[in-house]
Amino acid sequence: MDDFSIEFCGGTHCDNTSQIGVFKIISEQAIGAGVRRIEAVTSKLAYEYLAGRSDILDQIQAQVKATKAEDIQSKIASLQEELRSAEKQNAAYKAQINASKAGKIFDQVKTVGDLTVIATIADVKGMNDLREIADQWKSEGKSDVLILGAKSEDKANMLISLGQKALDKGLKAGDLIKSVAAIFGGGGGGRPNMAQAGGKKPEGLQDAIDAAVSQLD
Repeated sequence: MDDFSIEFCGGTHCDNTSQIGVFKIISEQAIGAGVRRIEAVTSKLAYEYLAGRSDILDQIQAQVKATKAEDIQSKIASLQEELRSAEKQNAAYKAQINASKAGKIFDQVKTVGDLTVIATIADVKGMNDLREIADQWKSEGKSDVLILGAKSEDKANMLISLGQKALDKGLKAGDLIKSVAAIFGGGGGGRPNMAQAGGKKPEGLQDAIDAAVSQLD
């Protein structure tokens, strides 16, 4: 093709580009510094490729219930907006549920030495929920120490958060959680004021919580 391409063919060479017929690029990727590989199909394979893409487009049109192909993009945009709205609503409901559960958890304050402590397994799904509760605990100042666990059939999570009084005593959340994480088959770490861990032995979670509490006195 004049001086446009020195060599643009990985197969049989052609005398003239008209022999190629339909030409469709199907992928391109970097294979080295300043070098990219372009893959394409031609002739019969190109027609088959485009026909397959047309079938996919027909399926998408039916799934999004678009009257014509030109409406597919707007239909998808509308569905995405509905999904975002539903996700926001779901997050709001979830936050309300966690706030309600947090209220019950915060009633379980006990004293260990000269520290007030909340230590329990929460009825939540995982670490994200534990962090939400910990944020609420921090903003409300419910105790000096928060030790929370969450578990499912095959997974356990733990979060430890420390208030200023506990920090002034030299306690570190990261050290505490590292010392007990193995009890529920996990590992973790974090900052002095907050740390988290995950493990694969939920049956050991309560023992880990008790072991963490025993180190506070």
